[in-house]
Amino acid sequence: MTTKLEKQRAEIQSAVEELAKNFPTNPTNIESIYNVLTDHLNRNPFIFGAAFAFAPEISNASPFVFRVEKGLEQKDIAAELDYTQALRYSVSVEIGQAVWSVPYFDIGGAGEDVLLMTYSSPLFNYEDSSLLGILTSDLLIAQLEKPREGYLCSQTSFCLRFSRIRCFACRFNPEQQANTALRESTLPY
Repeated sequence: MTTKLEKQRAEIQSAVEELAKNFPTNPTNIESIYNVLTDHLNRNPFIFGAAFAFAPEISNASPFVFRVEKGLEQKDIAAELDYTQALRYSVSVEIGQAVWSVPYFDIGGAGEDVLLMTYSSPLFNYEDSSLLGILTSDLLIAQLEKPREGYLCSQTSFCLRFSRIRCFACRFNPEQQANTALRESTLPY
């Protein structure tokens, strides 16, 4: 029997493969890519976010669409970081095939309070096999939440909820913007 995570990963892989088949063959118009990614998320509610990271020889852009509380948001990841150095880009380029990332906090993307796994698939030009870019879709694993009133959390803690019964509480250092400790808790939800 497959786990829920395995099922979600298989659904995302299938959705990315379908999107790759229908992706524009000459992707240069950023606005049209945002439209394609938005449609991809609207058709696949189990996907948290999707991006197309151009090969740097074509463009220094990585349009990204992701879910927020009240809909979808767009941003160009390239405006905030060198996406070609991110493992979700570089590993897929290096091996030349689709790959899942390890779980990571999406600093520079959807936010450091979001724990994701990303499926990255390289897209190649049919004529000369050159890299066009990397198409990605994200699986939301967990999201950090501010502590609720009445819980045994300080104002500098966040709760990472994995289930209704158990959660992990992270001590957060606002000065360094980094996790400083992680401990398992059982908080009543």
